[in-house]
Amino acid sequence: MRTHFSDQIMLTQIRLNSIDDISFMLEYLMWETSTDTIIGIGTPTYDDICEWIRVLECRLDRDTDQVQQCIDSCKEYIKP
Repeated sequence: MRTHFSDQIMLTQIRLNSIDDISFMLEYLMWETSTDTIIGIGTPTYDDICEWIRVLECRLDRDTDQVQQCIDSCKEYIKP
């Protein structure tokens, strides 16, 4: 199930914003979120992260190392 972590605003940011900013934001949401933040805003679901991956793969700079690292991190997070 997708949540607010993959709403249109978030997906547009992932598609268009600086990969530095996006990478930092996604890494924080997946790996570094504090318990207080989780209680306040929740965590992204498997479906949210799959959507992030699809959007990252459609970026114009998708072939750069930084975008590929971000994609790999997302895949690692949802890996069973």
